[in-house]
Amino acid sequence: KTPPPRPKSRDRLLGAAHRPRPPLCRVPRRGLARPSRSPREEPPVSGESARLRRALQPRRRRRQLHLSAAPEDDRPLVPLSPVRQAACVGSLLALFTVNQWSRSLIFYLVDFTDRAGQPAAAVAEASRAFMNVELGFDQAQYGLLASLGFAAVFSFASFLAGLAVDKADARTLLPTSGVLWSLAMLWQAAASSFGDVLGSRFLLGFSQAFCNPAAYVALGRISAPSSRATVLGVYSSGVYIGGGLAALSILLDGPLGWRGVSQLAGATGVGVALIAAVALPSLPPVASEGREEAAGEEAATAQQVSALSSLRDDLSELLAPPVVRWLLAASALRFLAGFALGVWVVPFYRGAFPDEIGAQFALLKASVNGVAGAASALGGGALADRLSAAEPRARQWVPAAGSLVAVPFWLAALSAPTLQLSLAALFLEYLAAESWFGPTVAALQAATPARLQGLSQGVFSTLTLVGNLAPLAIGVLLRDQGFELAPTLGVLVSVLYVAAAAAFVVAGEAGLEAGPPGAISRETARDG
Repeated sequence: KTPPPRPKSRDRLLGAAHRPRPPLCRVPRRGLARPSRSPREEPPVSGESARLRRALQPRRRRRQLHLSAAPEDDRPLVPLSPVRQAACVGSLLALFTVNQWSRSLIFYLVDFTDRAGQPAAAVAEASRAFMNVELGFDQAQYGLLASLGFAAVFSFASFLAGLAVDKADARTLLPTSGVLWSLAMLWQAAASSFGDVLGSRFLLGFSQAFCNPAAYVALGRISAPSSRATVLGVYSSGVYIGGGLAALSILLDGPLGWRGVSQLAGATGVGVALIAAVALPSLPPVASEGREEAAGEEAATAQQVSALSSLRDDLSELLAPPVVRWLLAASALRFLAGFALGVWVVPFYRGAFPDEIGAQFALLKASVNGVAGAASALGGGALADRLSAAEPRARQWVPAAGSLVAVPFWLAALSAPTLQLSLAALFLEYLAAESWFGPTVAALQAATPARLQGLSQGVFSTLTLVGNLAPLAIGVLLRDQGFELAPTLGVLVSVLYVAAAAAFVVAGEAGLEAGPPGAISRETARDG
């Protein structure tokens, strides 16, 4: 007999709810075959169970689709042996470490202690160790050098770098970037005025802007999605290792002076750039591989589209998912807090503990940056990878939790009575707060189509322009409004941390609703 037609998915449970249930009977399990059931029939469901199942089905299906689609990625992986992959990650980590050392070095080459009445020999020694004493610039000018003097060019060039990564080989961009910023450090070493330092910061910002977008795309091409947050956490630990090297450079101020330390950073950058050029494989952009297959009328039509229109369309596609917008908003808030802390924490210590800034401070501050920051970056990426297998929002929850936990430790660091207690609290603050980078970049990559990976990382790096507004504003407030540094840092950084945590949580919920690129949306799952 021909079976009846299968009911539609939306009416299936309703029909099953009205079928009479068979009488209950207890029979032994052994020796009795289970009655066969047609694959077109549904098991009997009571009215209350049917309503409950209909209420839960969309969320269950959405969650299942999200979890199953999360590991999938349309970026072709470059096949590498484990040793070669480790060499690639190590060379990129070394390159990024020197990148951050060169960028952060200026924080440790200034001292705004009032030297009125000091003997000429002491002033001469200070001029050799600190560039602001020799070149004669004030706190507001330092705020410009450390923030917008670098970030304005860096952010604009990051946007261009994102476009370049989608069209050029990352293996070519990365060493070229390293050589250029090394030349900028040599220019800084030869500076004779504030204008020379500002020009070297412009070149440093332009050249370093190409490092992160190219490195993120390269790491995405050589690492599997299941371990990508961990690999990105390893790479992002270069921020803190480089910051630790910058702190240790205080020990070199005496024998080398600020010019010699700048020359050392420039020479090291050239060597590391050459190592990266040898270690990395060829990494042609994904967009160009697909573009080579276009021919005939499609290729002719693509040539007629203006570059500006194409960029506008790509940006619209990139920013269309709410999860991307919230991830970028949370990242902007974290950049604001991070740059405010990074630029002004050393001047805070020089003012709060002027007689204790020496070898002990250099070693302790280096451990804060290099040990706590790197451990947080590595641990945050590994924890997010581990938890995301069962909970897709883990890549947003880990940065949110770290931001909230860091607030009390940051306030304790600013109010501690001794240098040792303050640095201990700062160590714990770094250990909690700096877990955000790897999970955030991994979540952004997971929410972005493959052909827009370079653009997404360029936009992400462009947010550093927003972040550098905070240290510039602090410098102006200190000079023109008479604000005190410690209370200003305490309030501003704490508020930014809390706001970033809220944005990360909202991003996680938005990602759960939408799923990764190509996943089925909630509405589609409900109708299915």
